[in-house]
Amino acid sequence: MIRGIYTGCSGMLVQLTRVDVVSNNLANANTVGFKREEAIFRAYPQQDIIRVNDLTPSSLKEALLPLNRAPFIGRLGTASVVDETFIEGRVGPLITTGNPLDLALLDEGSFFVLQDSKGNRYYTRAGSFSLNSQGYVVSKSGQMLMSEGGPIMVPEGSQISFSEDGRFFIDGEEGGRLLVVRFEKPTYLKRIGSNLYLETRDSGSPTPLEEFRLGVGMLEGSNVEPVKEMVHLIEAHRAYEMNQKVVLAHDEALERAITNLTRVG
Repeated sequence: MIRGIYTGCSGMLVQLTRVDVVSNNLANANTVGFKREEAIFRAYPQQDIIRVNDLTPSSLKEALLPLNRAPFIGRLGTASVVDETFIEGRVGPLITTGNPLDLALLDEGSFFVLQDSKGNRYYTRAGSFSLNSQGYVVSKSGQMLMSEGGPIMVPEGSQISFSEDGRFFIDGEEGGRLLVVRFEKPTYLKRIGSNLYLETRDSGSPTPLEEFRLGVGMLEGSNVEPVKEMVHLIEAHRAYEMNQKVVLAHDEALERAITNLTRVG
């Protein structure tokens, strides 16, 4: 009976995590370069339930060894937990802006490389860039966009443009090529905020791409589909309520058992 309470509680905790993940997806449905997350659950091994109340003490021993001689009722789930969350890398819809500093990676699994003032590197699909006061091409959060030769700086009064193969030009003269990378397992990158990522042991190290496709004057939108996420949210709420009812039912049964034992005593 206590096991049933723990099983129901574990189910409630799993659904709470699912609600958090889906809610975050919905909150970023309009965030440039955002990739939806999915929570993966793992169930502990089930246990067989047999009926022994109608067996005599002598037949009980025979029924339990082996178990298949006793009447089989069903299987009891012991618990479930969140095994992992992974990032879905599917390319989002392309939004045309006409801004020459808005860039979109057209290939799934490729990432821009950003670097902060301390030399820390981040990876992103969000290609909304601008020039800072020092003339560096930077992301919305201030990290510098990296080329194969380092940060991209535009002299004061000059203009920068990009080509679809990743090269950039300053006042018409070629200045280098964007550094774009991919990971062996990008679903295991660590998310920082809404659209920045860090490499992890599971994701593997970044590998520079020799060829990639770049959309100039456009942005990649979020790959979240709000209607589907709303369905997932409703499912999670219903599953939470079902597990809550399981806990309440076991609690009431336990209370009745304690009351009856008290009366017998």
